[in-house]
Amino acid sequence: EARLWESFPCVMLTAKGYPDLGTRALLKALHVAMPSVPVLAVVDWNPHGCAIILTYRNGGFARSLDRSAAGTARSEHGPTGAAPSKPEQNGDEMDVLDVPTIAWLGPLEVDLDELPASSFKPLGPRGKAT
Repeated sequence: EARLWESFPCVMLTAKGYPDLGTRALLKALHVAMPSVPVLAVVDWNPHGCAIILTYRNGGFARSLDRSAAGTARSEHGPTGAAPSKPEQNGDEMDVLDVPTIAWLGPLEVDLDELPASSFKPLGPRGKAT
């Protein structure tokens, strides 16, 4: 194994797919306890990977769309740019589990340029629906 944590001090967390509430609560607690530590996500390069990171960031893809349509898409400091003192100020009590500063570490499109075309497969019905 690479033993990444020996070279790069970090906490690695996996939800083995879509994160449950317990995993989201743990990540949020770590983020609140150590706000200067970046939260990075490594997820699949497909619609499900996007949905997973949106779940950590905004509570899910549907909530991201709802916020966007309502004009309340959040920056890391809330929809107005001001840091909310309580989660309810964003209009949703589930915001307490959101980590809006999470960043997508990879893979990124540029990482895929060196892979042969045979590495890719078309999206199936579930991927297209996501």
